[in-house]
Amino acid sequence: MILGLSALLLIAGLTPWIFALLRLRTPELVLTFHAICHQRPERTLDVLGAPMLVCSRCAGVYAGVALGALLWLPRRFLPRGRALFLGALGITVVDVVTQDLGLHPPYHPVRLATGLLLGWSGSAFMIGALRAERRPAIGPPR
Repeated sequence: MILGLSALLLIAGLTPWIFALLRLRTPELVLTFHAICHQRPERTLDVLGAPMLVCSRCAGVYAGVALGALLWLPRRFLPRGRALFLGALGITVVDVVTQDLGLHPPYHPVRLATGLLLGWSGSAFMIGALRAERRPAIGPPR
């Protein structure tokens, strides 16, 4: 079950990146991804000259979800998993609010980084928690 979920998260997380690399941007795909992302051109990355189907922050979230499926939180860090996720969410919210208030322009590296941290922290915490639940601790925690 966990392997299947990890594979699903990996595939889902890589999907917009693969579509961009293959230059797949059909009206149906644009509409599908528009349901979850604003797709504003000034906030969207171009990959090899083609715009992605999601903004740079969402692209980071997708990549982070894929990364979290591969690099999950080890058992010893799980007690701090919620705090990690909430911290990532807080950092992301601060960037969103300060950008939307006009305090700084859309800056793709920061948008990617905040999205990556948010996606990874949620995915890594979830997979780590599921793995720990499946394999009870034996002996003292490390």
